[in-house]
Amino acid sequence: MAILTPFLIALVALCGAFYKLNVEPMLELGGIWRTVIPRGTETCHLVSELQACEKIMLHQPTGHVYAACSSIAGRHAWLPALNYYNASARSRADYVAVYDPSSDSFIKLAVLGLDDPRGLSLHGMDVVPSEEDPSTLFVYLVNHRPPVDPKQTTEEDPSVEIFTTVEGSGEMRHVRTVADPAILHSPNDVAGTPDGTRFWFTNDMKDVDGWKAKLYMFLNRAVTSVGFCHVEHGCMIALDKVPGANGIVRTSEQTLLIGSATRPEVRVLARQANNTLLVTDVITHDLPLDNLTVDKDGVVWAAGFPKGAELIQKHIPDPLNNPSASTAVRITCNGGKCTVDKPFESDGSNNIASGTTTVVHDTERNKLFLSGVMAPGLTVCDFVAPNA
Repeated sequence: MAILTPFLIALVALCGAFYKLNVEPMLELGGIWRTVIPRGTETCHLVSELQACEKIMLHQPTGHVYAACSSIAGRHAWLPALNYYNASARSRADYVAVYDPSSDSFIKLAVLGLDDPRGLSLHGMDVVPSEEDPSTLFVYLVNHRPPVDPKQTTEEDPSVEIFTTVEGSGEMRHVRTVADPAILHSPNDVAGTPDGTRFWFTNDMKDVDGWKAKLYMFLNRAVTSVGFCHVEHGCMIALDKVPGANGIVRTSEQTLLIGSATRPEVRVLARQANNTLLVTDVITHDLPLDNLTVDKDGVVWAAGFPKGAELIQKHIPDPLNNPSASTAVRITCNGGKCTVDKPFESDGSNNIASGTTTVVHDTERNKLFLSGVMAPGLTVCDFVAPNA
């Protein structure tokens, strides 16, 4: 007994340290004790036809919103980022929609020129006006293609598909498929360039599947990455050992930001001459984040998870019956100093901003748009942003 006592004391101390360093921060980040106070939701309505749109982007000149959408049933069958691997039951009708808030209507863009029979299984997206003709848009799409061999039931063959469309058109034409299983292995989001030849992307896992990926997330390890691809010169890892890499956005030709789904942080990245990325700042706040967008004033908007544990345990498995709280996080930087606030928050009631993974702000028309990978619809709000 005397021998066991020091051992038990050491064991208790070790367990306490593990809880303090690993478990307690994850519980706090998961919002176990967080109270959600709705604000800004009074003028919102739901476009229930636009479900499961993981990423949305604003076309500033027109106010149109581009959305990368699927179906909730399709997401539950096939979404490698959430460990859904039933490729045979996946949606075969994923689409890019263009929503017009002035008429509260939308169209689905017809896909031209994509000859891969596996089609589109959409996730992240970027929509970038061409530097040569701003009416032509490059649409960069993360495509979670299932493996060619149907026996590979827990793997994917991901790619980034590049399309072009003309604003106001009802179609988009395929330009190129970019794939590299060693580098572009678990893409989540993408940030494209206006020449249609280059993009950065986030890998949200170190291992494509299995218990290691779940363990890394639980232990909050910095094992994800940011990659870079050029359509002629191939792909490379631009920044490795990133914690919970998720949404990515270009704020200028030389600067990108990435959010973290496992730490309450946003990393500011400087593009180097060889297209690798250097972390120049880490903006801290109190929520895990998904996608990032930037508005006309250069303000970054992020989708925050105030109740992340409930999102994972209840909303994602059954989003129609388990609304999930969401926060619009605003990051305003001036003179090298950044402030973070939360001007909009929803508890998910009536499925308004439930399970949000992207927030888009239209400063010119005073609109806020929120969508989610499992969301029951696109939330549209009349929204005058308060001063930061």
